Parts: sequence; C-alpha cells; structure tokens
Amino acid sequence: MSLRTHLLPLSMLLFTYHASPQSAAVSGHVTDNAQHSVPNVQVRLRPPVNSQVPELIAPTDGAGAFTFQTVPSGAYLLEVSQGPYVLYRQKLNVPTPSLNLVVQRK
Repeated sequence: MSLRTHLLPLSMLLFTYHASPQSAAVSGHVTDNAQHSVPNVQVRLRPPVNSQVPELIAPTDGAGAFTFQTVPSGAYLLEVSQGPYVLYRQKLNVPTPSLNLVVQRK
C-alpha cells in the first residue's frame, strides 16, 4: 500500500508535465502586505524582446485572481501595474506553478 501511495502522485506529475509541453496556463492571486486581495490591477506577461510571442495582458478580478489560459513555454517578465505605476516585477519560466504575488499599492 505504501508503494501505491508514492507512485500515484508521481504518475500524475508525469502526466501533467507531458500533457502540453509547448504551453501552459499561468494563474495567480495578487494581494497586498495585509493579505487583502487587489482587484482591478493589470497583470502583464512580457516575452523576450527577440521573441515572436505576443505580450499577454489580463486584469485581476474582484478577488485579485488572474489567469492566462495558454502561454507558450519560455521565459517571461511578469509585471503587475495600477495605472502608470508598476507595483511588482518578476522573471518567470513557463510552465510555472500557480503564483501568489504580494504588491504595494500606490
């Protein structure tokens, strides 16, 4: 029984990895330092300058959540902005686990 318990998560992980090697969904949740959701800010995924991949933009919903359904694998710069102010910036590689971003509101 112990052997099955260890094999099942490994099998699911391998299946998830091979399911779509060229793209993945990127989702997350934006909060402030007090762990309050930050709605209506813009989340942007910028590919490298020499890339043919377009920039992707999504707003956070009322709960501070955002999702990009199909993101080509590769390196990106993730930015969270409110109006002209960049609140958060992070490099990431897709596929990536779900993100929880803590930002300072201006």
